[in-house]
Amino acid sequence: MNKTKLFSFLLTVCTFALFAQEPDPYILTKVTLQNGIFFTMSPAEKQNLFEKVKLLHEIPEGALLQPDKTVNIPFNEKGKTIVGSLQHSSIWHVKTMQKQKNNIVLMTAKNIDDVVAGLVLEPDAVILEKNLDPEKIKKILLDENTVPALYRNPPKKIQIKENYDSCETRAEGTDLRIMSYNILANVWGAGKMQIQYRMPLVAEIIKKVAPDFAGLQEVDSYSSLKRYLHPYKFITKPRNMCAIVYDSRKYREVKSDVWTLLNKPSGIRCLVWCLFEEISTGKQIIITNTHWQLSQRQRLRDAEIMAKYIADLQKMFPNVPIVCTGDFNTNVSRPDLQLFLKESGFKDAVETASVCENKSVGSYFNPKFLKKPETGKRHIDHIITTDDLIPLSAKLLAGDIIYEASDHLPIIADFKKK
Repeated sequence: MNKTKLFSFLLTVCTFALFAQEPDPYILTKVTLQNGIFFTMSPAEKQNLFEKVKLLHEIPEGALLQPDKTVNIPFNEKGKTIVGSLQHSSIWHVKTMQKQKNNIVLMTAKNIDDVVAGLVLEPDAVILEKNLDPEKIKKILLDENTVPALYRNPPKKIQIKENYDSCETRAEGTDLRIMSYNILANVWGAGKMQIQYRMPLVAEIIKKVAPDFAGLQEVDSYSSLKRYLHPYKFITKPRNMCAIVYDSRKYREVKSDVWTLLNKPSGIRCLVWCLFEEISTGKQIIITNTHWQLSQRQRLRDAEIMAKYIADLQKMFPNVPIVCTGDFNTNVSRPDLQLFLKESGFKDAVETASVCENKSVGSYFNPKFLKKPETGKRHIDHIITTDDLIPLSAKLLAGDIIYEASDHLPIIADFKKK
């Protein structure tokens, strides 16, 4: 580049920098899940959020807000500690952090998009940059005319098929029915989502589906669930939150174990497996159940570890069909699950079944803010199998009882054995 061209290029850059305007921090620019939750609330619900979450101008003196770092400084109440920004987490994470050690959870906001995200996740306070005016933000967000463009003219949504009432019917030619279901741990339930209200519903759903095997995640109230589910039996270990439930009239346990996905024992991040024998035929099958971690970096590690575990099972029990159930916290388009599918050679039943219902409905939703799951989403709960089993039908179950029982939709799949 000669000197003339270089000078011209630098002049252009400088001119652009001189006249470029900073983005207006009061204009909503992002269309996120939090936007959707907030702008479908009633005016009273929005006002209630503002009353719950404080909007503060400045970070308390001495606080260094780094993501997920805890600093021991007082904040309003003696003995409280401040937890730094958890903005990219879930409401359950925020609530869990608030319950631990009397934490106060803060989130930082550079613009109104950040404020919306903070309000919906309900931290104790949102810390605003100095150029933001809390009263102006409240006025904008409580104005019924302030709605992102996507929500003014929403696209035609995919319809959810309310298929719970017909879920007893198996696909013609079915030899095996599998279920995967995150039933929501009691520790994260509140109000109507407390376990005493939901446990009978969870049991009713499982018994109506009548699977041969079900992988359940976030089980922390085994004793009451076992009472409801007789003659189904459980495979797990004490303090583990993953369980395999099986119909003891058809199958017997041969060998089982629980393997951790972490370097230390974990109640929630594990892989439980069992070798079963069909009572009438003596044929064997392996069922596994897991619950992967929240971050993609961690899930990539989970994928590698689980692929190794599966390879070990195949060496231990050659030519035995394997079914993997679980809440993988990821969908089939993501690199973590793609890694596991590639390494194992297994197939996702929802993606490969001849017939699938609610394939484009998210299997996770937040019942605190959403009455139904979102459409146009991909499922994060999965039933994954070897080629020994042919998926005839797969369904994400939907219906009023489903929405009341958990924050996940149960998945069922009917298979024909080769």
